[in-house]
Amino acid sequence: LERSGHDWVKVHLMSGVKTNIVTAIEIRGRDAGDAPLFRPLVETTKKDFKIKEVSADKAYLTVDNIEAVFDAGATPYI
Repeated sequence: LERSGHDWVKVHLMSGVKTNIVTAIEIRGRDAGDAPLFRPLVETTKKDFKIKEVSADKAYLTVDNIEAVFDAGATPYI
C-alpha cells in the first residue's frame, strides 16, 4: 500500500439546517477522535442559538453526547 506524503486535518462543525449558518467548528489533527468533539460543538452553539434537534452519525453516539443535547434542551437523532 502506497501512502502519500500529505497530511490532513479533521473538521467537525455544527450548522443550521435551514440557514446553513455554521454555529460551531472544531479543527483537529487526523488522529483526533470524533465523539469527544461533539459536546464542545453543542455547548458553543447553545450560547447563541436555540437548538431544537441535533442530527449526527454513529461516530458521535455516546451517553455523554446524548446528555449534551438534552442539556441544551434539544432532541438527539444520532
